[in-house]
Amino acid sequence: MLTACIYGVDLDPIAVQVAQMSLCLKVLEDETQEALAREKSLFPKETYLPDLDQNVVHANSLVPLSAYPDLISDEYLARSNAVDWAALMARTSRRSGFDAVVGNPPWGAELDEGAARVVRKLHQPVIVRMPDTYIYFAHLSIDSLLRPGGRFGMVLPGTLLNQTDAAALRRYLVDHGVDAVANLGEAVFGDATNTTCLIVATKGGKHSDQILVNDVRDVQAEAREIAITRWTSIDRAEWETAVRSDKSTTFFTRDFGRVAAMHYARTALGTLADAIDDLGIQRGSPRMS
Repeated sequence: MLTACIYGVDLDPIAVQVAQMSLCLKVLEDETQEALAREKSLFPKETYLPDLDQNVVHANSLVPLSAYPDLISDEYLARSNAVDWAALMARTSRRSGFDAVVGNPPWGAELDEGAARVVRKLHQPVIVRMPDTYIYFAHLSIDSLLRPGGRFGMVLPGTLLNQTDAAALRRYLVDHGVDAVANLGEAVFGDATNTTCLIVATKGGKHSDQILVNDVRDVQAEAREIAITRWTSIDRAEWETAVRSDKSTTFFTRDFGRVAAMHYARTALGTLADAIDDLGIQRGSPRMS
């Protein structure tokens, strides 16, 4: 089951080995010596642990083997250890893509000239000014790796929620269907002070009429494990309308009632202005009657 369901890619060979070992230990977690001996007697040619070399692989997931030949050479693809996504997907039962993609992709990574050319071509829809590498990973996951209706879940920098350079990615996520968004605040990864957030989305398909939001940025680190389980369910249409109408396409995670009220107040004032215009009254006139 493990070899048929779980796949992973990492540029760090040590991380690949650690992931493979962790999965193998999970397989043995609830096994006893008696159970293993019985299994061996029934299947003498089988090993206790699965071979995960074709499941968790050492490769550059941002540079695919199918990269544009006019942008990058075969020699570079080989040297950069480009990933063969087609080969990985061919091992699954769903050739149209994976059921789920989860992770905590690197951000702030430096790309060499060859990789930069490829990713900017592949991920043009989400590029604004100088995008961080996590933006490429998020777009890759939904656009190329997930099947229709597949689920996306990642821990990403908190800048995704409101930074200008991530605005195109936010619009892209809303278009596909955000299911949950949480502001995790600082120090999620030990001493690292970077702010982080959690995003769950679905690639197309049907969506619930509710979206889950959470904001634990002001919660003490030791209490966040409990606080992150306390989600607030809000109307999807209202949240998406507020996000789309916001000049910065901000992903709101708290004070949403106030944000929605401001949006509807702005809409009401616009309607009133249109009605006044219909009456033939000029805007800016010193008298309205």
